Amino acid sequence: MLCRLIEVMIQNTGLPMEKIDPRPSFAEEIAQSRNARESLLAVLNACARTTKKVSEINWHSPEIFGSWVASLQPQRVGGQNTLGFRCFSWLNLDKQVLLLRDFYGANFQNSRMRGTQLSIAILFGANLEGANFRRANLTRANLTDTDLREADFREADLTGADLKGTVLEGKNIAEITKREEES
Repeated sequence: MLCRLIEVMIQNTGLPMEKIDPRPSFAEEIAQSRNARESLLAVLNACARTTKKVSEINWHSPEIFGSWVASLQPQRVGGQNTLGFRCFSWLNLDKQVLLLRDFYGANFQNSRMRGTQLSIAILFGANLEGANFRRANLTRANLTDTDLREADFREADLTGADLKGTVLEGKNIAEITKREEES
């Protein structure tokens, strides 16, 4: 049900703020809409972490998740991200286009990102434990200080990716190490 609510919100490009009576100021509508989107994501994530099942959202097009993320995160002035960035675990993000995205410290634990475009993305300090990056494009991505335990990088392109300080453990260590040595 929560996945369907997110899909409806995405299809309608937002929430029906015009139905609030009395109608708040535009700035208040923007704040309430952002808070509602983030709260919906947090509730979905809490359910997914409890059930240990990947949330299947139909993103309708490959850039939708990236656009949604942009609406959740104002410009950072330090290392803190909004609550939503801790709630990306257990999401199906297969084939999404997330080029140049800033996911500093985000939690993508156990998410599916097969065939996802993450070229030049910032994943510094992110939790990618158990994530599936099979056939993903991570060229020149910043993976510094990330948790990559049990992550699946089979057939992924890690050319030029920064892997300094990563926590490598599990089935793909040999493949990542081999690719790092080749570059």
